[in-house]
Amino acid sequence: METKLFSELERGSQEYEHAINYLIRHIRNPSPQSQFEVRTRGLREPSDEQLVEALKSQGYDALIGKLEGEIVGHIAYQEGGSEGEVCWNVFSTFVEPEYRGRCLSVQLAKRLAEYARKRGVNLIKVGDGDNLVRERLLKKLLENGKINAEFDLENHLVRLLPS
Repeated sequence: METKLFSELERGSQEYEHAINYLIRHIRNPSPQSQFEVRTRGLREPSDEQLVEALKSQGYDALIGKLEGEIVGHIAYQEGGSEGEVCWNVFSTFVEPEYRGRCLSVQLAKRLAEYARKRGVNLIKVGDGDNLVRERLLKKLLENGKINAEFDLENHLVRLLPS
């Protein structure tokens, strides 16, 4: 699977336009009462471009996964702080229904950890709500040793260790 951070796509490119259309669909239709929906409720009125710029200015980004040129899923996060250090707070993991069952969310999570390490981020928090997808994802990463990390399942934290 090919992955890229949205923030690294070249503005105006076909890849950027494809990604923005995909992300806007998810941004404008969040899960009701999710933390993202509540935190960004007032941001949905502007144009698509203004909305994306407002979210980027608040530290939001997404890792986009593609297979054969088609976007098949994403992990969205907001950069923030936790325990006195930079933390990526994951709030959305999604794989298109026709691609589910292929462990793509685990692949996306592993790639997100790689991107975080490259940027000097060693702490990832995976959601706050009661989310079965999050629990399954963390357990799969933990059980399979997919990433070199310490897991604090109670607090939903992944502390990345050196590769």
